[in-house]
Amino acid sequence: MQDTLSPPRFRVPREDRSFLSIPDLQTASAWVAENRKLFAQSSCVLHGRSLDSLRTAARKSAIRAAQVYTRSILNLDLPELSENTDHSCLVSGHQPELFHVGVWAKNFALAKLAEQTKSVGLNLVIDNDSLGSTSIRVPSGTASQIRIDRVQYDLPRPPLPWEEAQVLDPAQFQAFGADVAQRIRQSWGFEPLIGTAWPAAVQAMANSGRLCDGLTGFRAHVERSWGLGNLELPMSQLCETEPFHWFFAHLMMRLPEFHTIYNNAVGEYRRAHRLRNRMQPVPDLESADGWLEAPFWVWRGGESDRGRLFVRRIGSVCELRLRNEIFARLPYTEQGSLDDAVALLAALPLQGIRLRTRALTTTLFTRICLADLFLHGIGGAKYDTMTDRICERLFGIKAPSFLTVSATLYLPLGDLFATTEFQLRNIQHRLRDLNYNPDRHLGDSAAVAGLIAEKTQLLTEAQRLRDAKTLQGRLTTDQHRRLSAIRSSLQSHVQEIRQDYEAEQVRLKTELAANSLLRNREYPAALYPESLLKEFLMRRPG
Repeated sequence: MQDTLSPPRFRVPREDRSFLSIPDLQTASAWVAENRKLFAQSSCVLHGRSLDSLRTAARKSAIRAAQVYTRSILNLDLPELSENTDHSCLVSGHQPELFHVGVWAKNFALAKLAEQTKSVGLNLVIDNDSLGSTSIRVPSGTASQIRIDRVQYDLPRPPLPWEEAQVLDPAQFQAFGADVAQRIRQSWGFEPLIGTAWPAAVQAMANSGRLCDGLTGFRAHVERSWGLGNLELPMSQLCETEPFHWFFAHLMMRLPEFHTIYNNAVGEYRRAHRLRNRMQPVPDLESADGWLEAPFWVWRGGESDRGRLFVRRIGSVCELRLRNEIFARLPYTEQGSLDDAVALLAALPLQGIRLRTRALTTTLFTRICLADLFLHGIGGAKYDTMTDRICERLFGIKAPSFLTVSATLYLPLGDLFATTEFQLRNIQHRLRDLNYNPDRHLGDSAAVAGLIAEKTQLLTEAQRLRDAKTLQGRLTTDQHRRLSAIRSSLQSHVQEIRQDYEAEQVRLKTELAANSLLRNREYPAALYPESLLKEFLMRRPG
């Protein structure tokens, strides 16, 4: 189990074909059973409902919804999972973007671990996050003159939640795969995965018109064709299930306590990681005029701005506010059933209200109420030490273990230049030295022998003065002016040397910049040759 008292030290794997799993998958397999036992033995009750029974309901509703969604984006008949069986559920998730291999490795570890433990692998599509860009970075040119092109898969638009993002230019979206594949073929001579698999994105997008579904359909299609069996479920749909509404209502009834625990956990994280920015890793929850901020997003369907949720208790009612509008009044109860509050929350989608988790509440609900094991990337694993503390202080149970997975696989763009940072620092040192000691770079030149001898004499005199502690070791004003004049005169003799050094500096900087692009681990996995991806991802997680 993770130690929540000391921040973990996760390091991104940098070597080509490297895979990170903390712990290894065999140990993580044992953690699945340990986590289930942890919850089964817990005495935690959420307003008359045991945590174990809430988890059972959450798994069943999530799996049922995921089967429907996965069929819709893949246009496939998937085998039914019996609702009479309490399936173990392993969960991971990410935004519905064209992400890099290190992120995608989680899905393969998820599938492998689900197979080992006879569980259901569930990938959450975090469509309640904000869509910031509709383009990807594509390397073009040659190894010696590499550049990055931004290629759009749809028209740009202001940031908005992924779940609200419709495809604005279907023709551009459809042509995107062939466009990117042609660029890769021309520059690098291989066929990328996107060239053959993009039609699956077009088909999934055509069913709903949503960007999220198109990009998820592309990835899920590739995974299914390679034999993975993970189910897909948008976070937006999970946030509209009955178990989530119960969880949410329970937190609202305990919001003053939850508010304090949340802010304390964030503050402890900042101190442990020496963060001074009050916005990192997440901002504190605010309070004003009796209103407490709750860590959830809320907005109306079709809006582009996610609003912060504020809550206050008035008598026997919890009022929920979006900006200046009170959009719900939940009946407040200290210990009794939450059925009435849950019924009111269930009606909100019909009114166009989107009530969604934020970062920490996404993993809090998933780890506590749904997953028998959660799979994180490195960034999420660092932040989730806060979730551990919230879990233990709010629910009184030890936080369940989670698995951390990442990987690095470089695009086959050619060999690196032999250039090193040491070479660049060396030439920069020579350029600086050229300003103050041009004579060191001239060798035995008769044309400047007299100037060099005079400079040497002046410096020898300065050293004598320092040794004698006279005039604080300084030359006279005339001597100093003469030394400066000598240096200026010598500069005219080193112009060609300076040009050579500067040209060498430019070459070294160019080659180092090219190396950083040739070995960038964050290019979208869709740009890689399918055979390279499949060999690496299907082999390493096992």
